[in-house]
Amino acid sequence: MDEKECPVMSFFEFASKKWTLQIIRALGSNSNKRFKDLLGELEGISPKSLTERLQELKKRKIVSRTSFNEIPPRVEYALTPKGKELTKTLTQIGIWVKKWEDKQTK
Repeated sequence: MDEKECPVMSFFEFASKKWTLQIIRALGSNSNKRFKDLLGELEGISPKSLTERLQELKKRKIVSRTSFNEIPPRVEYALTPKGKELTKTLTQIGIWVKKWEDKQTK
């Protein structure tokens, strides 16, 4: 199987895009967040980059977007069940990296 057919490689190619994992982590607290809140939390991200990444995450059904019919308009983002499961998986990868990186540096 070449890299283009491998779902793991495809995922890591997507996840390695700048800001993707930071957005997932920011939404991982199980609370809905507004666009401006994410902008404030992710220091250095541009509104354009945040919009693009949120659209990609929504397309992959990792993030949901809820619009409220209010004035002024309100939009909130949250992790979907798929996104919440992904955060658990990423946490396990982090534990694995820490375990083996600690052993390699000793």
